[in-house]
Amino acid sequence: RIDIRNKYYPHEIAKSQFVRRNNNQIQYWIPPRDQVLVDNNWLDITGYSHQTGYPTENSEELLFRTLQITEPDDLIFDCFGGSGTTAAVADKLDRRWITCDFGKHAIYTMQKRLLNIADSKALGQEKPSKKYSLPPKPLAVVSVGAYDFSRVMDLRKNKEAYIAFVLALFGIPREEKDFAGKYRLDGIYAEKDGDPVEIFPVWEDDYLYHVRLDEDYLKQILIQSRGRIRGNYRIIVPETCTIVGDLTLKNQSGEPVSFKLLKFPYKILEEASRNFSLEEQPNSPDNINNLVSSVGFYFHDDVAVEARKTPGGLTLSRFSTPIVNREGKTYEGLEGLSLVLIDLNYDGKVFNLHKAVYGKEIGEDGGIGLEGVTEKTAVIAIDRHGNESKPVYMK
Repeated sequence: RIDIRNKYYPHEIAKSQFVRRNNNQIQYWIPPRDQVLVDNNWLDITGYSHQTGYPTENSEELLFRTLQITEPDDLIFDCFGGSGTTAAVADKLDRRWITCDFGKHAIYTMQKRLLNIADSKALGQEKPSKKYSLPPKPLAVVSVGAYDFSRVMDLRKNKEAYIAFVLALFGIPREEKDFAGKYRLDGIYAEKDGDPVEIFPVWEDDYLYHVRLDEDYLKQILIQSRGRIRGNYRIIVPETCTIVGDLTLKNQSGEPVSFKLLKFPYKILEEASRNFSLEEQPNSPDNINNLVSSVGFYFHDDVAVEARKTPGGLTLSRFSTPIVNREGKTYEGLEGLSLVLIDLNYDGKVFNLHKAVYGKEIGEDGGIGLEGVTEKTAVIAIDRHGNESKPVYMK
């Protein structure tokens, strides 16, 4: 074996490594190479980074080494996406990737990082001035969570429990009143702000698996109501059972009826059958990882925010959210605010996060110190349950 090694590697300067010797005879040997085998001591590289400003951000150097065990086009999955280091490195290495996170700060941080990946540092380069320079691969931000109700509970036997549960999800009280008789429409089980609330009857298998809430479904409601319905009409429905969003149609009297869909993912019923709990969105960087224990959801509540430009940055002049705390009381002022996301130059299409400010970092008057604020600056407000406002420009 020594002769063979010398025959094929007579001029190698690099030192060969040998796995075992037996009576001074080399039995296994490794040819000279440029790379060094990695052991379990990685103190030679940086573990954390501050590229995005996101707490607990891992370095690209760390993920670059970790992903060396994969091949191009392999699929990488990171279920705690955080700042998006795994996705960014996988993208640069031509790996496919899926990442997820429950925190809204994480989602917008990852989105910005990937959309601006061309301006980031190239992998394996000693000089920080060397940019990656390539655009990101096509990507999508998706809200998911569809599960089979039949694996969660027998809805036909637990209809009343289901009705009470979904009403509570949206903060609607269950009252002992005959709302179906009042409106002469089956399926109405409550009122919110004086408007009827229908519950899509998924306890009937046909509705669960086949019927979808579409425009024709809404038109049938108007026909059956014979003009008695006007104003707002809310429907609580699993999001996989509908193919339309909020819609305004005219009743038989020509009056507008605004259908408001209160959607939720199936995931909540899986957790409701166990021990339902919710960890609120963090309101400071210190508790950003609390969300890893979250199993509950709040859905599609309307968050409103207004902001104005000030000499030292901006001020939140209005913030409101309909969510309640664990004692069932509504939040006052900025108490229900978890996070404010800021895009200094919003183009009206893609929200490119420049800064995230946690609720505890905001002054009592709603003031946020920040340079570069203009009329094109936009904010997104996120409440403690993860509901977010639409992007709003400065006033």
